[in-house]
Amino acid sequence: EAIKKEIYYFKDQGQRELGLRFDLTVPTARLIASKLDLPLPFKRYQTGKVWRYDNPQAGRWREFTQFDLDIFGSNKPEADAEIIAATCDIFDSLGFEDFVIRLNNRKLIEAFVDFVGIKNVVDVFRSIDKLDKIGEEGVKKELKEKGLDEKKIEKILTFTKTKGDEKVLEKIEKSINTDLAKQAVKELKEIVESV
Repeated sequence: EAIKKEIYYFKDQGQRELGLRFDLTVPTARLIASKLDLPLPFKRYQTGKVWRYDNPQAGRWREFTQFDLDIFGSNKPEADAEIIAATCDIFDSLGFEDFVIRLNNRKLIEAFVDFVGIKNVVDVFRSIDKLDKIGEEGVKKELKEKGLDEKKIEKILTFTKTKGDEKVLEKIEKSINTDLAKQAVKELKEIVESV
């Protein structure tokens, strides 16, 4: 029932429940999970219209075209670099001159959240993932409702705004100084070097 609140669905003349395509990612995940004999790494792209029963907001529409570009079956930084390079090529071909590619690494965020002293990482991730949708104030409110104090919330939100090059990564690595943070920084550096 919760999913029905987010999709356009209706009953046809045969009383079957039908819905408009919500996204392209879930069907692809089902395909990968079905463990077909796909050659790995499996690379694919697809584009198509999708519909979401959302309240229209800045940057969010009920109907839009989704474009997916994925590599499955490889955890190498080169695979991420290939996706980033292809994305840059696409933007260049479309005539965009001033665009930004943002990189993150969930391991780094996890290391930071643990460093701050928060044990329920999943709840924090769920809220952080909504930053673009509900804004900073909405995320603060959610994190407060989850029992986080103001200082920890500010530290997390400040960390999510971190920008810079490899020097910033090195500072973060030194300040957190855990194996997980070191691994995340190493992965990010390898991606940047491979692009």
